[in-house]
Amino acid sequence: MTRPRIRTLVVLLVAAAAAVLGVFALQGLRTAEAGSTTVSQTRTVLPAAERPAAPVLDGTTLTGEHLSTADWRGSVIVVNFWGSWCTPCRKEAPGLRRVADETSRQGVRFVGVDVRDTPVAGLGFEHDFGITYPSFNDPATKLSLRFGSLAPQATPSTYVFDRKGRIAAVFFGATTYDELYSAVELVVEKG
Repeated sequence: MTRPRIRTLVVLLVAAAAAVLGVFALQGLRTAEAGSTTVSQTRTVLPAAERPAAPVLDGTTLTGEHLSTADWRGSVIVVNFWGSWCTPCRKEAPGLRRVADETSRQGVRFVGVDVRDTPVAGLGFEHDFGITYPSFNDPATKLSLRFGSLAPQATPSTYVFDRKGRIAAVFFGATTYDELYSAVELVVEKG
């Protein structure tokens, strides 16, 4: 095969791959617009009737204290899986801290889950970013297993639990201040 033919073939293959990916992206957008709650597409608040039960998280915090989210029943709870080694976690940390600070007066509780980390590294991360809410020490990522099929698909991942103990929103990958604040406010206001 000559070079021009190889180039033409490569261009055609790339164009075909782009077209296939475009179809899948468009289908995902249509599914999301139709009200689907496929968790991998969820970056908004789920309708109340479609919210799965949230797991109870309990264990030891980075400071060595026992904590259970069962003690926070009736509160909106934000759970963020993170690690000090995670670059996207560092990027989203200031936004999480800000949402935690701004919604605490509404009774919103925040808890981190520090995965694949040591307590010393986790506490250093919290100090560097001014994180004041507690974080579970979960070096073996056992707490993520409690989410079953909704387990974190990336680090970071963030969940918003409603007052009835259901998962109201999921963010796989880094979230932004605006995204998270909007979701939390909607869950606070509308349940």
